[in-house]
Amino acid sequence: MNYVFPDWPYLLESHLDEMSEHELTISKHAVEQYHAKIDLTKGHNVRIDKTPELGKLWMIFLRICNTHFKNLVLADADRVGESLAYVRNEKLSTIGHLWHIWRKPRGWHFHLWAASITALYYPSVPNDTGSFSIIKPNFRRTGRGLKEEEIKIQQGNLYLFPGWLIHASNPQKFSGKDRVAIVLDLLTTTRPVLKDLNQPQEEIMW
Repeated sequence: MNYVFPDWPYLLESHLDEMSEHELTISKHAVEQYHAKIDLTKGHNVRIDKTPELGKLWMIFLRICNTHFKNLVLADADRVGESLAYVRNEKLSTIGHLWHIWRKPRGWHFHLWAASITALYYPSVPNDTGSFSIIKPNFRRTGRGLKEEEIKIQQGNLYLFPGWLIHASNPQKFSGKDRVAIVLDLLTTTRPVLKDLNQPQEEIMW
């Protein structure tokens, strides 16, 4: 795992080489389930059926959490293994933009009541216009308190952030091919504590 921003420990990323052989299978499954289940009046994510490939992804996610965090007490073990899919392409981005205007500008949201640690895995990113944005708090209280940051996503990457982090998916431009995000939410009864990647002896409350 690495920090996306070297001086800010609330957004981590890692390329999952061990999932590369499953990217196409997961993407196809997610797209099929997304189109079969999507209801834009309820949101943009759909819960997708479990598969062995998604089970492997969850095992990697849990291994990362157990390696880099402490103070993890699960709130609901039955939810472990559940995955959501979010699909964008040039056409869906337009539809999504209209829905965001009606529901909430740009789709800014957080997972505070659903997750203590949220993971986004991207098995399919058709071009370099794929991105998501976050509202990055400045906890040191110097300069601006909040700053919007755009994160360029890469196929095969897993991104981790706290459930309280405000974020939004940006449109997929110039491609009719599907950009697929798999969302994994881990909810705990305790605040996760990150073992600082730069200074392992330091701990950071998430």
